[in-house]
Amino acid sequence: MMDTMKHMLINPATPIILYTAYKVIKLAKQAKRLNQFTDQHYKPSGQNFFGSFGEFIKTMRMSIEDGSISEEFLIWRQRKFKESENSAFPGTWIFKTLPWRQLMYVADPSLVEMMAQIPPSSVAQGGFAGDLLELDTNGFKNGLVMLEHDDWKKQRKIISQIFHRKQLDQYIDTMDQAAITFTEKLSEQSSFSKIGSYEKSRLFVYEVLFKTIFGDSTAEVQTDKTYESIITTFQKLGEAINTKIRSLPLILLLKKIPLGIELAKKFWSPLREEQEHQVSRDEYLHKMVEKSRSELSQGFQNSDLTSILLQSQDKLGKSALSDAQIHSHLFTFLFAGHETTLAALSWSLFHLGENPEWAKKIKEEF
Repeated sequence: MMDTMKHMLINPATPIILYTAYKVIKLAKQAKRLNQFTDQHYKPSGQNFFGSFGEFIKTMRMSIEDGSISEEFLIWRQRKFKESENSAFPGTWIFKTLPWRQLMYVADPSLVEMMAQIPPSSVAQGGFAGDLLELDTNGFKNGLVMLEHDDWKKQRKIISQIFHRKQLDQYIDTMDQAAITFTEKLSEQSSFSKIGSYEKSRLFVYEVLFKTIFGDSTAEVQTDKTYESIITTFQKLGEAINTKIRSLPLILLLKKIPLGIELAKKFWSPLREEQEHQVSRDEYLHKMVEKSRSELSQGFQNSDLTSILLQSQDKLGKSALSDAQIHSHLFTFLFAGHETTLAALSWSLFHLGENPEWAKKIKEEF
């Protein structure tokens, strides 16, 4: 008996087998606990071991060139809500990707309200946020997207105090001036062009964001081509996230392999290029934070987001945010503000260009 145990301890495969067995048992228990809850809700039929994961990846790979989520994915998600109407909990369905990884999509307002009341101390990050975003250590990691529990609550309180009506009103003149330049640029087009309108919309949005977020008053992005490099950096980082979504099975596999992600960053071009753009982004954010810090020390009263975050204090009068947290908040607001606003603006222009009668009605209204 002792010889057998000694042999097992000496055998290098033994620790690996024991560790693997431990992980399997742990995941099995996690899946069992999840099923006790999720079995009450609608689960799309025909699910295998990976649930609806195959369908999800298929629709996400239909993403259009600029990195936006494809309409096919939105239709697929809405179809699942429709299928759930005759279940015990209409308006909810379970998106299973693995037995131990199940997400609940919710459209019922009363259920959303109930879940929104859950104390932050009980809430952990769900979905694929960690799988996709934690690889970027200086990106969203220290901001509201990735923080959990009381850390999230503290940061959320600081941010919510910033965005009040008086603060936002200070940005109106900046937005108006940028909008005037935007309309002038659009009027230079002799005919409607979807690509041209998208590019002009992109520069307009970035000009507003650079001035209001970073306080870069000289950022005449729509007329100054020197900003094209940093804009490309932010755009490529957005495309990298979309690439990782389309390659999610590979990302999940690499994370399970020791040093898998580190090796991928060296040899897989999407991750290698993403790292390069992360360095450019970090250098730019550091430069903007130091610029605002210098101006504040000289007595300037700037209203941009960077300056306000730098001035945030806790109850003891000390700085409430570290530089890492400030960087994450700035990147989060730039990323979120750019994606949503640009999509709404460029599609509005596209439909107005395609439908002159709508444009005529708007012109008459003005």
